[in-house]
Amino acid sequence: MRLWRRRPGAYALAVVLVLIGYAVTAPGPAAADPQGPAVTLSRTQAGTGGPGTVSGTGWRPRALPEPRGGRLAVLGEPRLDGADGILTWFGAAPSRRLVLTVGNRGSRPVVDPVFRIGASRGVRAPRWEEQRWRGTVAPGGEATISLPVELTPGAHGDHLVSLRHDTELLAEHPWKVGRPWGVTLFWTLLTLVTTATAFRATSLLTARTPRTHRTTAPG
Repeated sequence: MRLWRRRPGAYALAVVLVLIGYAVTAPGPAAADPQGPAVTLSRTQAGTGGPGTVSGTGWRPRALPEPRGGRLAVLGEPRLDGADGILTWFGAAPSRRLVLTVGNRGSRPVVDPVFRIGASRGVRAPRWEEQRWRGTVAPGGEATISLPVELTPGAHGDHLVSLRHDTELLAEHPWKVGRPWGVTLFWTLLTLVTTATAFRATSLLTARTPRTHRTTAPG
């Protein structure tokens, strides 16, 4: 009896044919949407700057997150309220209140917002201070905000008051601070008084010093 042995080439050919048949009969991936993801914006507030509604199809869940807060914008020109007193004239720190009206352009209320307010002179960076305003600005609503701002003692010249909310610069307002002439007047008077006192003391000391008289014997 003669046994038939398979040749290596025939075995490899059979494996290739099996793989080709599996690739042809295997189910392919689901057909992709020819249009892809889409976004729709409501036209109710289009062109007015108000809130709108964003919807879409073909997106993963939470791919279009809803905004978490409102957006404040300044309405009109800000102003500085307050005046310098007699203490400021003698070098006390000048202070004012920045008053401005803001509106909420977002879709959610802004509750107790924290502002950053600071003043700068020339090319120097502002010295920021955080100020919390207690109140709520509803969507589409307005509110008048008053925040204190103060300079260093003896400050004078042209300054610029800046206001920020989050990362946005809301307003800037110039502030011209007069020179504290009271300090100059004080040192001038002190110099005059000191000079006069020294001159008076010298005169009294000279007047009280006894004078010596020389007598000459007759020849």
